[in-house]
Amino acid sequence: MKFKILALIVLLAFSGFALSETLSEVSLKQANFQGLVAEGQEVQQCATYAFLKEAIAEQKGVFIVFSAHALFSPASQGNAKVSVFLNNFETLAEFKPVDFQNGWARVEVPINGLLEKNSLKVCAKTTSSITKVEVLDDSTIGYYKMPKFELKKAVSETRPIIGRELEITLTATNIGSEAATAKISYWNIELNIAQITRGDSEFNGIIQPGQSVTMRYFVKPKYAVQMDLASAILEFDNIFGEKQTVYSNRPTIWVQEPEFKVKAFYSITEQKAFQPGQSTTLVLTARNEGVNDLENISIKVVKPEGLIVSKDSFENISLKAGASKTFEISASSLEEGILQIGCSVEYSDYKVVNTKCAPLNIEFEKPKQNNLLIFAIVLLIVGAIIYAFIYRPEKKKAEK
Repeated sequence: MKFKILALIVLLAFSGFALSETLSEVSLKQANFQGLVAEGQEVQQCATYAFLKEAIAEQKGVFIVFSAHALFSPASQGNAKVSVFLNNFETLAEFKPVDFQNGWARVEVPINGLLEKNSLKVCAKTTSSITKVEVLDDSTIGYYKMPKFELKKAVSETRPIIGRELEITLTATNIGSEAATAKISYWNIELNIAQITRGDSEFNGIIQPGQSVTMRYFVKPKYAVQMDLASAILEFDNIFGEKQTVYSNRPTIWVQEPEFKVKAFYSITEQKAFQPGQSTTLVLTARNEGVNDLENISIKVVKPEGLIVSKDSFENISLKAGASKTFEISASSLEEGILQIGCSVEYSDYKVVNTKCAPLNIEFEKPKQNNLLIFAIVLLIVGAIIYAFIYRPEKKKAEK
């Protein structure tokens, strides 16, 4: 029995709405399908339903959907399945219990695969835990106008540098014939492998037929490995009032380690020994000798305990390829000795990479006495001795 119904279904919910138009819908019972039961362990039963291709299938924006109504017992979760084949050879779907919402699972029948006379073969297969599978006779095949979505994920480059921003583009297109509210989000498992830095990674709004919505956001990969980015997720209410999820593709990227060639070294304005407590100015130079621009470089001063410095680290340094930056440090010591100052250069986005800068020795010593002054003091002492023991006694004799 064939019939044509024009229905406008407006689904109002917190998430939005979807529009659909049912052009034709037939239950399998109307085609003398008596239902299908597979019972026992590891049992499979099949039945075939014949149908004609309707003329409305040629209309633009028409979709054919087979809706299977099935029951599983005694367990509702497991590997039992309901399989659907078109014209005995093309597998349309293999539904497991998890694929059914309130007992229903649906699959689109490709119009370009239809003949004038067609058949749907439905098979039910049990397992050791699910020993009964029923496909009910109120399962349907229908012609509809409805929303349908594609979700694509693309990256700006496939060999990004670790810690450097990578642009991700999400494009959602309604290739269906009716509007619907769509909610698009990233899968939060992606945060385990990449840090989202900026951009739009979520969307919630109405997408019209033929309309595309594009979002762009940026991430920094955390690990230098080959990785498949997580799928983006699009959710909407289908024409049957069920939540439907569309997953994007998963681009593969090969994250590269940066060419990390930062050379750091100290220089000092005065090459001399300094007195304890006296301060001197050191110049720390960092130079990027690699071919990649670098960000988030940290330099930590490495010094002995007795050396006092005005600053012990420099953070968030950016260096373009071939560029240099200088930093001034005041250094002093309350102790005598030769003290060595060095540094550690670290790329903050990739903690494994670090280099040491060339060390510098700074000498602190007490001031040396002037040799002429010492000689004069010695002469003064010798003269005093001569005067006291030789000149004075001779003078006393002369007076007598």
